[in-house]
Amino acid sequence: AQPAFISDLLSRIGLDRHAFERIAYLVPIVWSVFLLGQRGAILTSLIALACMPPRSIAFSSQPVDALFETIAVFIIGNVVAFSFDSLRKQRERLRATLTELEAAHQLLQRYVRSARSNERRLSTLHAISGVLTQSLSPDEVVEKAIHMVTELMEVEVALIYSVDGLTEGLVLVGHEGVSDE
Repeated sequence: AQPAFISDLLSRIGLDRHAFERIAYLVPIVWSVFLLGQRGAILTSLIALACMPPRSIAFSSQPVDALFETIAVFIIGNVVAFSFDSLRKQRERLRATLTELEAAHQLLQRYVRSARSNERRLSTLHAISGVLTQSLSPDEVVEKAIHMVTELMEVEVALIYSVDGLTEGLVLVGHEGVSDE
């Protein structure tokens, strides 16, 4: 039998002991969806369904109501289990989507950095071509070009060599970031 406080509680809400026992079958059905997934919940509800009707018919004073409660527990248990399983699958899809979005964001950031770098390079090349089209002395062109290249490449030292037509050796024609010596 049950403790007195449970019997009092059940009588206040209008349930007899057997109705409460049938409703209590919801607990393992719902719990099984968390442990075993939807298939486990369906299996558990089928086992509960097999256990409930003999007690409903044999011990209940109102077998029709007891059978209705049994079917209701089976249906409600499966609906709740399906709902929890759907929520779990939705969370998994959301996590997967979030992971994909983060990867896409990182890829876009790389593209933006690459585009900005290419923009700086093109800007410098445009400036160098502007210098070359001006009527400057070759020394001024080399000086401005080496300055722009050091800014573009973000280096502190740059050297420009030219091939000497007579000796076919390299001759330093411009530098930045080192002394004249």
